[in-house]
Amino acid sequence: MQYFSLIFLTIFYILANVHYYPGQWLRTAYDTSLHMARMAPFSIGCTILLVIVFQRMLSAKLPWDRVARIFLMVSIIFQVIWVLNRMSGSAQGL
Repeated sequence: MQYFSLIFLTIFYILANVHYYPGQWLRTAYDTSLHMARMAPFSIGCTILLVIVFQRMLSAKLPWDRVARIFLMVSIIFQVIWVLNRMSGSAQGL
């Protein structure tokens, strides 16, 4: 049951990052992978910082599934911020 949330977060992370172009599957796959590669350093850096803080607070090493959940949550939050920023920028041009 505990891995159900990890699988759900992984699916949601992939869906949140998809840049869909109707009828153009290669462009969709390329833009999605490019976007994920561009956002990964920020997510990984924040995940490392959060894991260090949590490990010092708990005085124990976190299991890999908790680290993966932290990474996915940080990535999803960054994606939401990125989308809001992009939408607000395009709304100003109208």
